[in-house]
Parts: sequence; C-alpha cells; structure tokens
Amino acid sequence: MKKIKAIHIIIFVGLLLLLSGAVILIYGAYTHSLHTQRTIAPYDSSEKFSSNVLKSGDVENNVRTIYVNEVTETSPNPSAIITVCNYPQGRQTLVSSDDIAYTFKIEFVELVNDKFIALTSSASSGYSASVNNDAISIAGAKLNDSLSASLTGGEISSNVYTLTVSKNFVTEKPNLYILVSAIPNENSLPSLKAVFKADIRIDSASDQWVGSFIEDGVLNPSDYDGYNYVISGFGSGTFTLSWDNSKLNISYISLNELLALENADYVEDNANNICTISFNVDSDITRRYEVQFYKINITSETWEQMSSEVVIQSFR
Repeated sequence: MKKIKAIHIIIFVGLLLLLSGAVILIYGAYTHSLHTQRTIAPYDSSEKFSSNVLKSGDVENNVRTIYVNEVTETSPNPSAIITVCNYPQGRQTLVSSDDIAYTFKIEFVELVNDKFIALTSSASSGYSASVNNDAISIAGAKLNDSLSASLTGGEISSNVYTLTVSKNFVTEKPNLYILVSAIPNENSLPSLKAVFKADIRIDSASDQWVGSFIEDGVLNPSDYDGYNYVISGFGSGTFTLSWDNSKLNISYISLNELLALENADYVEDNANNICTISFNVDSDITRRYEVQFYKINITSETWEQMSSEVVIQSFR
C-alpha cells in the first residue's frame, strides 16, 4: 500500500512539473509574439472617446485653420469636418463597450495673454458659425450653443459634424475664434476641444504629403521587431505607398484602415515582392496616418535604404 502511494506521489509531482513547463513555454511564446511588440501602443478606455480634430488637454495646443482658396460672393463659406467616435482614432476594432452620452458645443472665444477665454463683449457682432445646417448656431449676441448626442456601445459608432463659419473670419481676421467641444457625461472620459480660425491658403504653399519612420536615427533598423511609419501633409490628392514584402509585412489593422479610405486600391505583386496601396488624402479631413509594419528580414539596411528601397512613396 505504501509503495502504491509513493508511485501516486511521483506521478503527481511529474504532472506538476510538466504543467509548469508548459506554462513557461506558453508564456515565452506569448512574450515573443507580435502581440507584445514595442511598436504597438496600448489603449485605455479614455481613448475610446476620440475625434479626428478635437483633442484632450490644453486647447491652446490645438488651434486649427480652415483654409479656403479664395473669398468671393459666390464662393462657399469656410467649413471643416469634425468627427466624434467611440474608438481610438485609426483603431476601429477597439470600440467602447458602453454607450457614451456627450454634449457637442460651439462658442465664440478670444485670445487674451495666450489663453482662449469666453467672449463677453460685442466683438462677435457680424460674425457667425453653425454646425450641420444651423442645428447649432452662434451669431451676434448669441455667444454659444450646444446639442446633446450619443455613441452606441459595442459597435463602431461615430457622429459627423460640419462646422461652417462666415467669410469675414477670413477677410477681417479678428481676434475671434470658434471653440468646439465634445464634453462627455462620464467624468472618467476626457473633454475633447479645438479652436478654429479661417484663412486663405497662400498660393506658394503647394500640396505635399510625405511619409517617414518614427524610429529613424535612434537605433539601427535591424534592432527593431516592427516599425511605425507616419504619413502626413497638406492639401489633397492621391498618396501611394509600396513596400518590399520579403522584408516587411504591413499589420492587418493598418491595412484595413487604409483600405477603408476613399478610392483605396491594394495590389500584391508577389513575383516581384512588392505590395502597393494608394488612397485619397485631404488635410481638411485628416492630416496624419500611422502605419505599422512588422519585420521579416531586415539585417544590414540603413534608414536611408528603408525609406528609399524597402518602402517607396509618391504623392500626386
């Protein structure tokens, strides 16, 4: 009987060792998987209330200019598209599980000692701003207006607003601005804000979009498991991005985000190890895109080669 018990104990200890070894192997495999690469940023719940142009923090750091090519009697009033979403920008798969109720507000503000403060004078006389065909509007003595809105939890949800301002914001350039805010009812979520002004685009300012690696110049390309490639610019047109798919893989999320853009087109040329995606860009809507690549075979390449041979870009 004692011998049988001893055998049982030996078997039990052996099973424990096997299980602990399996846990170590699983943990090791996971910590070396693509899910833990240092180029992939985590997101907390506060980032699941976001906007294409409205940001949290000091609004003085988020002043937006609505550019127009000209101001005539027949030209349209300056306008900008504003979105409010229940997911981090560019991460539509990470939606908030909860409904989000918020207030969307516009108001006149003026710049005093490098701070934007609510207008209390008659300086707004003759100027106006509205959202979504006057669903909210301010003009003259009416210094602010707002509406209640919400986003549906558990699914991709966003609201799109068109802010329109009067042409004299461009022609007269007053010390008068439009503060736009999305203020959530839930205190744990940040308020999102931006200040808007309007101006004429300078003729010499040509449309230009470019891309670059964030990591460029810090370490050698081979020292990274993956790379963040930022595309940004001014104006509108078509941006084309190509990469050597024997050296890099684009992340699944980044590819889907780019394919969701207007007139996006994706081609794989496996015979020549080239993948190419092209899509429309417009700085009045979005001025920045982030693309994530994973390393396949980067060894001795320099950052110059990464930006001219491994990844190739064009804009027209």
